[in-house]
Amino acid sequence: MNKETKKKLAIFGIGAGISLFFMLFYITGVLDEYEYKTLDLRFKIRGPRQAPKNLHIIAMGDESVDDRAFGRWPWNRKIHAIFLNILSKYSPKSVMYDV
Repeated sequence: MNKETKKKLAIFGIGAGISLFFMLFYITGVLDEYEYKTLDLRFKIRGPRQAPKNLHIIAMGDESVDDRAFGRWPWNRKIHAIFLNILSKYSPKSVMYDV
């Protein structure tokens, strides 16, 4: 094995080792606690941002889930389909639906 090949294998081995090291952190969740503790701080450092003008949020609160409006929660899929059909008339680029 020549010197160049050994060098390439060493670089590959170091990269693979570092990758495995961080994969273990990810799989075991060791860094999750650090992530959660620093999240608020990172948002404060970033500062507030304005939402894009073409972003629209349609929120449904307690009034929407009232039994008299659409029936008892969870709603039938037909109700969700009606909402999505109404939204589709405005040709949105995407719709995020969090139930």
